[in-house]
Amino acid sequence: MNSSSAHSLTPVSRALARQNPRTMLARSFSTAVRLERGPKSRPSDIIEQLLKLQPKASQESMQQVLARHHWDRKSLRWAMHYLNARRRFDLVGTLLAERLKADNTKVGVSEFTIGISACARAKTWQLAMHLFDGMHRANVNANAISYSAAINALEKGGQWRLAVSLLDSMREAKLVADVITYNTTISACADSGQWELAMHLFDTMCNASLPGDVITYNATISACEKGGQWQLAMHLFDKMRTASLPADVITYNATISTCEKGGQWQLVLHLFDSMCNAALAADVISYSAAISACEQGGQWQMAMHLFDSIRNAKMEVNVSSYSATISACEKGGQWQLAMHLFDIMGYSATISACEKGGEWQLAMRLLDSMHKANLPVDVITYNAAISVCTKGGQWQLAMYLFDSMIEADLPLDIMTFNSAIRACEQGEQWPLAMHLFETMRNGKMNGTAVTYNAVLDAVCSEAQDHGYDLFLQARQAGLYGNLCKQGPALLDLLDMSASSAWMAVRWWLLDVLPPLLSQKPSCRGIIITGRGQSRPLAYKADLQAFILGKLREHGLNAEVPRGTKP
Repeated sequence: MNSSSAHSLTPVSRALARQNPRTMLARSFSTAVRLERGPKSRPSDIIEQLLKLQPKASQESMQQVLARHHWDRKSLRWAMHYLNARRRFDLVGTLLAERLKADNTKVGVSEFTIGISACARAKTWQLAMHLFDGMHRANVNANAISYSAAINALEKGGQWRLAVSLLDSMREAKLVADVITYNTTISACADSGQWELAMHLFDTMCNASLPGDVITYNATISACEKGGQWQLAMHLFDKMRTASLPADVITYNATISTCEKGGQWQLVLHLFDSMCNAALAADVISYSAAISACEQGGQWQMAMHLFDSIRNAKMEVNVSSYSATISACEKGGQWQLAMHLFDIMGYSATISACEKGGEWQLAMRLLDSMHKANLPVDVITYNAAISVCTKGGQWQLAMYLFDSMIEADLPLDIMTFNSAIRACEQGEQWPLAMHLFETMRNGKMNGTAVTYNAVLDAVCSEAQDHGYDLFLQARQAGLYGNLCKQGPALLDLLDMSASSAWMAVRWWLLDVLPPLLSQKPSCRGIIITGRGQSRPLAYKADLQAFILGKLREHGLNAEVPRGTKP
């Protein structure tokens, strides 16, 4: 679907847009005014323009913004710090790389380190290495902090070979690696299953009289787990106690998992008891490994005790815990217990199947049967039931199940909230949808694109300006990052619901196109509303017709190209 006009866009202030978006949009597409590039922008204006760029913005978009300002070392450093503070780590490294390429701005080791560290947080290891190599080209000597930042970026990118190579380069440069640098390199090796190399680095630290911390031991034990080296894991665990380092949940879980995989069920149970005695809160990983150990040792009573402890702690029981407990009961001749557990697992699996098939009546009958049989209903089962009721248009039933979860003191996860908010949208209960959304955020739970799609569909029907604020919040949180991945003239609405798509169009018209049209007045804007069967079933409504109608409603000249399929 194309959105085009014979006239050029005029730049319109955000304030005017918020006062009357309908009038603003109509004017912006109907007023024939040729735009000229104004004087160089202030630094604060440049920052605002940078913040409007989507993650993974095109190189051309970045260059267009940067060209509007004169840069020196002070302004560059200030901009990098500000973007870091706004958590736009994706822009920090790109900004530095573009300035290095564009002119001879003097840059020191501190700016390079800031840029490389931001790349690590943005998980762009290639750009981090480009900047690290750029230090040599700029005649800037890397220090230990720069090396550590680059190794951190490589660890996050799964580049263990490069991480080890960079650590070796530090020695050649007569720089001393600290504990953090070693920890990061060991973690890179552990993540890739290189347990021998991880142990070598650990020994190198010891030989250099560099005492490791809890993170060092955790990373090395995790490497032993990947390599199935339970004896080494236990050796490291004991060495921690000798060094008076307190083991944490991660330490115990890694050691327990290693011993469980090595068939050392008695050691696993001993470690699990030690963990509880140390007043550490065991999680699902701890319990699951301990139950598997009980199954190996034929300890069905202990397996059942641990299984009940998971449920009493309101944790989500995973499939491996069910399977191991059932197997332990079978080996112990406890067929009735095994069948009871199998019933719970079977009901949950069937309700999940109903969710996929849209059979809400059957799902509710099965849920009722579970209650009558006094079988415990877990979070996964409730989530599936809420989802199938929502898909079946039974929003009140979905909200009843949501309330039942709260009464049962079950933990609500992101899937629970997503389905409940979608149910509110169906029932036209937008204040309730917003209440659920705020409750979720107050619980330190980050919404996904699915969450924002649901809440925007609920809110925009009655409070469109409030919906636009939510859309901008989603953008700031790094969601909807691929809207203009092919350039500012093309808006891709794939995987968006109707209201989130319209908010994206509004953002595109207000923030993205005006700067582009100031340089290319005859530029043609294109909106992609979906790619045939690639659109999810949840958004199967005719998005193309909806967006086309909205554009024409605001007096904008838009058309569907010939041969384009809806």
